[in-house]
Amino acid sequence: MTRDEFLAALSTTLRDLTTWLRADGIRHVIVGGVAQAIVGRPRITDVIDAVILAERRSPQELIDTARRFGFIPRLENAAEFAINNRILLLMHEGDGIPVDVALGILPFEEEMIERASRVSVQGAEIPIATLEDLIVMKVLAFRGKDAVDIESVLDANQKIDFARIRHWVAGFSEALEDPAIRERFEALLRNRSRNA
Repeated sequence: MTRDEFLAALSTTLRDLTTWLRADGIRHVIVGGVAQAIVGRPRITDVIDAVILAERRSPQELIDTARRFGFIPRLENAAEFAINNRILLLMHEGDGIPVDVALGILPFEEEMIERASRVSVQGAEIPIATLEDLIVMKVLAFRGKDAVDIESVLDANQKIDFARIRHWVAGFSEALEDPAIRERFEALLRNRSRNA
C-alpha cells in the first residue's frame, strides 16, 4: 500500500477529527502510524493517534462534543478510563476506525503541538508531529515496532535536528530516572553508524 492509499483510507476520520478539534478550539497534533507514514515509510495501522491540549475540558465534555462529529467511546467507562490513563478511546462511527486521543499536559507535548507540520490529506489540512518529535515519542515507548519506525524515519530524512531529540530524550530519561531511555537511542545510532 502506498502512502497516498494509506492516507486516503483514513481521510474521512482524519478530516472529522481535525474538524471537531478545530471547532472546539482544541490544540492538537496527529502522531503514531499516520505521522510515521508521512515522515518515514508507510506502516499499516488501524488506529489514528492524536495528542490534544484540553486542560479546561473534562473527558466527559470531550466525549459529548466528539459525538457531534461522529466519534463514539470505545469503552463503556471511557471518561473514567481517560481520567486514570490520560487517553480517550474513541471510534469514528461512520467507518469504524479507532482513534486514541492522548490528553497532553507535558511541556514536550505543548511544544510538539506548536511545532507541528501542516500537511494536506485529501484536501484537509492535518497537523502532523515533526520527525524529531515523533522519534522522541517512539524512543519513550520503544516497543518492537518503534525501533523499526525510528530507523524508517532516519532513513527517509537527511536533515534531522539530533540536538532536539537528544534534549528531550535526556530530559525524559532524567525525569523518569531511567538511563535506559537515553541509552537505547544512542545505541540505535551507534548501530546505524557501524552498519553504514
